[in-house]
Amino acid sequence: MAFWSEALRWMRGEQKEALTTSEAIWRHLYGGAETASGVTVTKESAMRLSTVYTCIGIIGETLAVMPCHLYRRTENDDRERAVTHPVYQLLTVAPNEWQSAFEFKEMLGLHCAAGGNYYAMKVRGFGGRLMELLPLQPSRVQPRQNPDLSITYRYTLENGSYRDLPAEDVWHVRYRSLDGFTGISPIAYNRETIGGGLAMTRHNANLFKQGAVVSGVLEHPGKLSIEAQKLLSASWQENWAGYGNAGKTPVLNEGMKFNRVAISPEEMQYVEARKLTAQEIFGIYRIPPHKGAELSRSTNNNIEHQGREFVQDCAMVWGSRVTGSADRDLLLPEERGTYYTEFLYDELLKADSTGRALLYRALFETGAISSNGI
Repeated sequence: MAFWSEALRWMRGEQKEALTTSEAIWRHLYGGAETASGVTVTKESAMRLSTVYTCIGIIGETLAVMPCHLYRRTENDDRERAVTHPVYQLLTVAPNEWQSAFEFKEMLGLHCAAGGNYYAMKVRGFGGRLMELLPLQPSRVQPRQNPDLSITYRYTLENGSYRDLPAEDVWHVRYRSLDGFTGISPIAYNRETIGGGLAMTRHNANLFKQGAVVSGVLEHPGKLSIEAQKLLSASWQENWAGYGNAGKTPVLNEGMKFNRVAISPEEMQYVEARKLTAQEIFGIYRIPPHKGAELSRSTNNNIEHQGREFVQDCAMVWGSRVTGSADRDLLLPEERGTYYTEFLYDELLKADSTGRALLYRALFETGAISSNGI
């Protein structure tokens, strides 16, 4: 229904977007594009590929499990948690009436990792005090740059009408951006890689459906009528084709021969191709393969090092992206020099005992932390 209502709005001229090409129209109505493999890739279809689903889930859960606190700088160049500030409660307890802080941060990561943008509307109370953060559906939000270079967010409601929100009313977390105000989608920019993975997954499923072991052509020494051909084909499909019949020994009558013509997955280097696709997707999200249970290149000696790489190259990058946008959008201009948000990465480093010992030693020797703090 959403598709037809959108299509009718476009045909009636109510759609304000400049859709000048067939590709633009296709992407606007369907939310995806067809790849060279013949598979149309959208955010939803991409997440049906296990590696994409795993990577997006890892990013969302990593942000969710790490505590995020608001700090206030003190006069002696120290800091303390600003527990009485409204932003502190929203980030650590609950941002709204139906989400916990964990669920909110997880959704933030999922939206950014899948579509490149996360939006939340800020609800303020008396005196401009921030009361709630209400997540917005990214597919309904369109950032617009005004003639004065300010940003307005157009949010389309379910009834087709829209509401323009000024930038000061929106918390916007962006993935990598090319224009400075809209995040790019890692799925949209890697459709061919993901489409190839989806195509291989479908091919694998069809192999089992049609019979991955017995597959070929039946050769009869004589000439069969059309009716006999139909009966033979139906009998073969019922008794020998499909995953449930794999391993059975077919019985051939009347001098028939079975000539195998299907190419096996091994001959197509199918397994190797799937591994390569998975590695490419892990690389897109900068996630070590072992985090997705791909342990072919992991050992007891390097797994802790890969864990540190994940914290440094993935978790801390995403954490900085979120806290930077939080400082910009959730704090008042006069607060930004005194208050700041920060994720705590200690939970991700607990398994790395050597790294934690070196970190604590360095912090202690520089006076950044006391023995009680350790």
